[in-house]
Amino acid sequence: MNYRMICYGILLVGFFSEKEVQQIKEISMVGIAPWQILISLRKSYPKFQTISRTVYNAKVKVRRESLMRRIVIQALFDEFGESGFIFDIVRDKEGHLTHLFFVHPYSIKLTKSYSTVFVIDCTYKTNKYNMPLLEIVSVKSFNTSFYSFFWRWKKKEENDYIWALERFRKILGVGSDPSIIVSDRELALMNAIEIVFPSTKNLLCIWHIEKNILMKKRNGMHLN
Repeated sequence: MNYRMICYGILLVGFFSEKEVQQIKEISMVGIAPWQILISLRKSYPKFQTISRTVYNAKVKVRRESLMRRIVIQALFDEFGESGFIFDIVRDKEGHLTHLFFVHPYSIKLTKSYSTVFVIDCTYKTNKYNMPLLEIVSVKSFNTSFYSFFWRWKKKEENDYIWALERFRKILGVGSDPSIIVSDRELALMNAIEIVFPSTKNLLCIWHIEKNILMKKRNGMHLN
């Protein structure tokens, strides 16, 4: 994409109709990529003619307006407050965010109602800050899953997992420790579970077991 095309895209941002801008705002809220937004706009408006770069520029403009001169992390905290989220943070000596815990009140109600079995796992390389996202998931009586809690942090050491699980236990309440926690073979997490929930059984996720078996077979390794 050359400089002239980028400038052309910026100029076209002002030519979106109010409905188109509103649709871009709504779709952008769920993290949809510009090319996917473009497909959606073309379906809604058959005569719509533009390029993904134009949509990207419009998305950037919408993002700037929504921030209202706030830094991103402050906008996130404000959104948590407006949406009723409960959250906790830790900063390092330089003031940089190192730990972020957040949960919605409705998730707390579900968690307390269905507190027998939980699945804990981390996702990686899903954001530009390279901060892993730790998720706790459980299942309702209708056999549908729901998210209980989320954490983001810079490191994945035993003390970090303890910090997260202690907040999890505090919200569960005294005497409400889970019967089972399912995880992968993350030793730091397994040790933290044993410390914070000593009476809880920690089972290994069969999906991760099967994945490791297939990986070792592909690499020609012997299975112990």
